[in-house]
Amino acid sequence: MITHIVSSEDTDLNSYSVTWTVYPQGAKKPTDMDKTFSAAARALAASKEATIAYNEPVWKDGFRGRELKLTHEGRITHVFFFFVKDHFFQVMVENQNTSAVPNLQKFLSSFRLVDGQPL
Repeated sequence: MITHIVSSEDTDLNSYSVTWTVYPQGAKKPTDMDKTFSAAARALAASKEATIAYNEPVWKDGFRGRELKLTHEGRITHVFFFFVKDHFFQVMVENQNTSAVPNLQKFLSSFRLVDGQPL
């Protein structure tokens, strides 16, 4: 499998990233998406030593996914997972303090899923 990462920070050191993994043809893909999303949420929270404050199903551009909110020492991480065709996507925004990230909704709404490709 090949994983791609695109990330950026703003002047307040808030981090914005899109990560996607491409499953090669013939590779075994997850069949139980709830189980897959839950496992991904637990693994991400553990890697950040964070608490899962929100974990709910979400739909975007006709594709089912999962929305998470993780908290750790005053920092908040907003995450969306999607599995589309042979791509697993993680869209994430991390802020460095407890204040709201001013560009959170703008960043999240700029991400589109079309035939398994991020736009």
